[in-house]
Amino acid sequence: MSFRFALVALAVSPLAWLSAGSAMAASFYSVQQIPFTPTDLNDRGDVVGGQYVWNSGNLTDLKSQLGVTNTTFAAKAINNSGQILGDGLVVSQPATDAPFTPTLSSDRVFLTDGKTVSQISLNASCVGYACPTTTAIDINDRGQILYGVQVPSGSFSQGQNPDGSKFTFNGGQLATGINNQSQIAGQRFGSGRSGPGVGIFEEEQTLVLTGTVYCPIPTDCFPRETVAKGINDRGQVVGYGPIDVAFSSPLRALFWADPKRHTVGQDLGTLGGSSGYFSFSSVANSINNSSQIVGYSYTPDGEQRAVIWEDGVLVDLNTQLPIEAGWTLSSATRINNAGQIIGTGLVNGQEQGYLLTPEPIPEPDGAIASFAGCSILLSVAGFKYRKQLR
Repeated sequence: MSFRFALVALAVSPLAWLSAGSAMAASFYSVQQIPFTPTDLNDRGDVVGGQYVWNSGNLTDLKSQLGVTNTTFAAKAINNSGQILGDGLVVSQPATDAPFTPTLSSDRVFLTDGKTVSQISLNASCVGYACPTTTAIDINDRGQILYGVQVPSGSFSQGQNPDGSKFTFNGGQLATGINNQSQIAGQRFGSGRSGPGVGIFEEEQTLVLTGTVYCPIPTDCFPRETVAKGINDRGQVVGYGPIDVAFSSPLRALFWADPKRHTVGQDLGTLGGSSGYFSFSSVANSINNSSQIVGYSYTPDGEQRAVIWEDGVLVDLNTQLPIEAGWTLSSATRINNAGQIIGTGLVNGQEQGYLLTPEPIPEPDGAIASFAGCSILLSVAGFKYRKQLR
């Protein structure tokens, strides 16, 4: 009996130890400092933000390539073809025959491949020397872009196809993202909702998930809106919103696995804290095609931490870095289909942008692998021995 027990122990223990050793040795992410505040990345790992694009340590100043005078530039989104969508401040000079007309400026949307830049034209007419203010939102791999337009009467979102034709976001006043199936996520402004986690989802310009619903008294209404912030190519949506009707209900990260069928978002949970009364507990910013979700959450101590949700589990990304990394990650902004993550955090007491890259779990070394192989052989030997005893 003792011999058989020893064989079983030898067969099981090394494998369990091997598994534990691999888990302990794994550095889940490597971290690289980005010399600007990142706003988006593509599946190749190109990162954009401000007037820059970064790839594997190579930094390009997009403003130097614009060739447009009196213009600033802020990159907002990049697709897998390397097209970059951004916006900038354009100063309009008065005509020579109107000397008393002041110089005016407005934000305009630009599209660049890093070499040439084109300004997105508007259907709206300019008033005097000022055009409506426009802000860049998102671009997909088909070259469709989303941008916001602000006019004296209000704000709305508009899109442009690669052929220059326009489309309007019918679902609400603010679009937040477009996927490669031309599905759009966003929000509708208003006061009151009929249920938790209702956001905006639009497919082929047909509204399939409404945002704000005005609730008749005495129906309980949710005091604040829900915002959809990210959408993947599967049509899954993430964002945030209140989870109950209490006016003090903190805003929580939400997930819609199938927004066409289920309008109520799933509460993704928090790290156990909040930023204070009438404020955030957690926010989901981005989702990739593997349904990995990133954003941020607050700890019981009131600290904001970058987080990832995977297979329904919430993880503080700071726990997935090597101990010697020296970073405190406060927010995760985007995740690509390779699992790379961008965001901001503190390093050496300074806020910096970062890029996280998943690290493969190391293979066991030869000695451990041989030990595991011997364990299997011993297990087989033990089985034959028990068979002979019968």
